[in-house]
Amino acid sequence: MAGRRRNRAGLLITLFLIPLFLAAQEEDQPLVLVQKSPDEPAAGSTWTLTLLIPHEEPRDVTIFAPPFTGSLYLEQVLKGPRVIDLENWTFQEYRFLLNSPDIIEFDSFTIVTPDWQEETEPFELEIQEPKNTAGTQQIRLIWEGIPSGMQIGQSTVLSLKLNNIRQAPQLPEADFFRPPLAEGFIMESSRPTAEEKASGIALKLRITPLEAKPFVLTRRQLIQYNSIFEIPALNIRVNQPVKIETESGESDLGKSNDLIFPSLDAAAINNRPLFLKYKNDCEKIYSSAKQLWEEGKKVQALVLLRLNERDHQGGAVFESLRVMAEQALGLKNTAGEKNNAGFSGEKTAVLLETSIRRIPDLMGSEITVLAEGQPVLIHSAAIKNKILWRRVITNDQRKISGWVPEEKIIFY
Repeated sequence: MAGRRRNRAGLLITLFLIPLFLAAQEEDQPLVLVQKSPDEPAAGSTWTLTLLIPHEEPRDVTIFAPPFTGSLYLEQVLKGPRVIDLENWTFQEYRFLLNSPDIIEFDSFTIVTPDWQEETEPFELEIQEPKNTAGTQQIRLIWEGIPSGMQIGQSTVLSLKLNNIRQAPQLPEADFFRPPLAEGFIMESSRPTAEEKASGIALKLRITPLEAKPFVLTRRQLIQYNSIFEIPALNIRVNQPVKIETESGESDLGKSNDLIFPSLDAAAINNRPLFLKYKNDCEKIYSSAKQLWEEGKKVQALVLLRLNERDHQGGAVFESLRVMAEQALGLKNTAGEKNNAGFSGEKTAVLLETSIRRIPDLMGSEITVLAEGQPVLIHSAAIKNKILWRRVITNDQRKISGWVPEEKIIFY
């Protein structure tokens, strides 16, 4: 009898513990589901990571992702509602481009809702070698127009170009080569014209830094059909705007008006006999140019310096000033006024910052953006949609030729 009672008590205890055990099992199960597609991705393909969260309102769900490193580029992030087993859930999808074979470690994602917080388990992703790569063509591209450094707020135009034009005359569309967005930069890509594409240009990229950190693109490997496109890494230094001290001792950054006008003493030392001979003129003209510069009329200041560099007998003093002023604006290797003597019938001018286009039309394709202070030679004129255009050629080593609105030109 006592044995039966003990067995009955044990049965009751077991029946009582089963629901607790099952509940504990449910509690141990992760709240967030992680889906990966495909399971064994190859370099050159896209790969998708999806987080499924049992919460019906996507706006209430905050997800903190780990840093993404290695041979993958985040192309797109999508978030929204999804119905699973007749219940409303939230999904967040990360779409990556896989550039080369690698093993990548993913740290935990942290998911926060108004009711709970959860971390996913870390995992590894192995990117396979592309399949059936025998007989594929390796095509190398290069970056063209890389500056030694960039300035915050100033645009730089780069071209991604075939290293050997005979390798692949038929290039994919420009979107195929577009890199992922870099935080802290404005990146604008444009499709090359038919003429540019024929010359091997795959993509044109205009970059505007918003903060003083390097612009970095790591090496990429893109695959299309039987071609593997090798894109090299890119690392460009970004400089802070010139820093000056105000009378109150405070520093102002990021304003073009803060660029310091060059010292007359430095120009005088380089050209002392001329300066002493024309000292009064030099000081008056210098004072006028400095005032224009400090009023934010930097182009007008450069025009005044170039005018006197060309016409004044003490022109070498103004040439020294002009070169230093242009360097402060980031302009290098510009031609001096003495070099313009042989250009019969060509007017000289300085530009406000403007786009230069292939045809005299605002809808025309943009060749590049010319910086404030760029000296140019003026050729022909045209009127389009009541806008007067001038064809110009940059008066420097680049010799960029195209059309700009006349309102962006200051003659001298």
